[in-house]
Amino acid sequence: MIRRITGKVVGIGRDRVVIDVCGFGLEVLCPADVIENLRIGEEVTMLTTMTFGDEPRIYGFLSEEEQRVFERLMRVPKVGPKTALRILSSSDTETLVSMIKSGDHRALSRIPGIGLKTAERIVAELRKEFSDFEVEEIHDFSDALDALVALGYSTKEAISAIKSVAKPGMNVEDIIKGALRFLSKL
Repeated sequence: MIRRITGKVVGIGRDRVVIDVCGFGLEVLCPADVIENLRIGEEVTMLTTMTFGDEPRIYGFLSEEEQRVFERLMRVPKVGPKTALRILSSSDTETLVSMIKSGDHRALSRIPGIGLKTAERIVAELRKEFSDFEVEEIHDFSDALDALVALGYSTKEAISAIKSVAKPGMNVEDIIKGALRFLSKL
């Protein structure tokens, strides 16, 4: 099992990178935030998880937390590595764990390709397991998220904006207004 690789980034795709490790070009599938942080020619060390389905695949992460969330998501029935990668690409790890810990299956179901039943299954299977993750507690923001997505923002953009403006005790209207101001500055 390959659990870590270090090498030079020689190729970057939409959801994968190629890393030259001692002359071997390893294809590593990665969440969107990992892809965004890499540049061709840079030396990188990635934590990796291998899967053996139709063919062996390597998934790469820049943090232990992201790797642990990926591995735990894959243990949920009907959530394979592709779905787990899609979930991680839609939100940062901290927000994702907070959604699961708070039981916010509605927010999870807004991730493209994740239906309500899958979101409910993820929450049911992982809520207690994620109690060991130390993350900032985020209050229920499903209504604000729904509103921003209805206005045409992606789930990832909406979650990022909400997270940047939401404070305990804020009402939904104020969260939406603050998120819209935040998004207009991007």
